[in-house]
Amino acid sequence: MSDSGGTTPAVDRRLSAAAGNASRFRGRDETSEGLARLLAPILPVTADQLWQHIPGRRSGSIHLEEFPKVEAYSDAPLLKIWEALRDVRETVNAALEEKRKNKVIGTSLGARLIINASGPIGALLKSRRDDLPMLFNVSDVSLTVGATDVADEVRVEVEKAPGVKCARCWRFVPSVRTEPDCAGICDRCVDALAGLVNC
Repeated sequence: MSDSGGTTPAVDRRLSAAAGNASRFRGRDETSEGLARLLAPILPVTADQLWQHIPGRRSGSIHLEEFPKVEAYSDAPLLKIWEALRDVRETVNAALEEKRKNKVIGTSLGARLIINASGPIGALLKSRRDDLPMLFNVSDVSLTVGATDVADEVRVEVEKAPGVKCARCWRFVPSVRTEPDCAGICDRCVDALAGLVNC
């Protein structure tokens, strides 16, 4: 996984948040099991925590399981979608690196992206709007989509993310909670920890 450096922290935080609320995975147990197995060599603790919170009966640890066997992957349209998103991510990463060099941001989560896109890629980004902050490993993404019947064009601007830093997921958010049991964490993390903290 040559580009895992850009996605592993985001996946780690997403799985860590989700592990606190296993009910979100009902109906997705098979996918969650496969994902946990694939991530176990990279994120052993997080994958094991996820494994323990997936509903149903299974072994006590993900590390006692077999690696999934896949004969072939034939979903060509899905592969094309992810190739296009990966190309955009490379553009985003270059813009983030420039701002890091200029000391505008420290880490990518300290950034807010302003993306202007047109052509089919604009339509694709719009359809995945809610997932863009995780895909690009930033705190926020503002997306403006132009005409979709023209050639692909993506322009990326990077600015410092406004708000305060969540102590759990490290995103910059408008506000964090102040109750003693969940002080300093954002609403999304509080939701993920439902049943584990009293907020």
